[in-house]
Amino acid sequence: MLRGVCFFSYDFPLGANRTVDNGFPFLMSALLEDQYDVVTAEDGLLALEAAQSGVESAIAGEAAAKARLDRLLIKAPVTATVLQVKIHKGEYAPAAGSAGASNNLMVLGDIDTLVVRTDVDENDAWRFKPGAEAYAFVRGNRDQKVKLAFVRAEPYVVPKRSLTGESTERVDTRVLQVLYSFKSTDLAGVYVGQQMDVYIKAAPVGGEKPETTNPATTKTSK
Repeated sequence: MLRGVCFFSYDFPLGANRTVDNGFPFLMSALLEDQYDVVTAEDGLLALEAAQSGVESAIAGEAAAKARLDRLLIKAPVTATVLQVKIHKGEYAPAAGSAGASNNLMVLGDIDTLVVRTDVDENDAWRFKPGAEAYAFVRGNRDQKVKLAFVRAEPYVVPKRSLTGESTERVDTRVLQVLYSFKSTDLAGVYVGQQMDVYIKAAPVGGEKPETTNPATTKTSK
């Protein structure tokens, strides 16, 4: 902004060989050029602020797009192996609890360590000792066996669900469920869900020699 006017009565040098008798036009021109430079700088600052706002808006838009994409992706909560897939591309996945909904649309599990859920008949439950030596045999090949590591025994006795099909088997039997585990590298050819025969070292009955309990119907799980 021009705040004052100065008049010069002497020669003002301009370049090497030129002089200005009256300095007023030259001063006005110089001030106008300075004012133009200030206006141009302010415009550039506003343009820079607008560009920065555009960048921030683009970053926010990118974050919102990633959030929407994450909602459409199915991610495993843990590192695991996909054991079963009941839903495929293009199929409708019903909400849990609705009519026609499957219990599990996808089954994941750790196959490095296999867990054997063993059913001990309630008549033999008193003979079971936690930590007793136990072995699992592969059905169809008695030569394939593995020593089991005791995990825990569930103290609540439940009705037996897995039946062996023997004629002497009672369908109203209740069982004590005992969990054992073993490494998949210790026994090849065993898969999750496969049934095995488990023998557990038990206390003798009425002075008899130490023996193992009857093989229980078991199932390996993840």
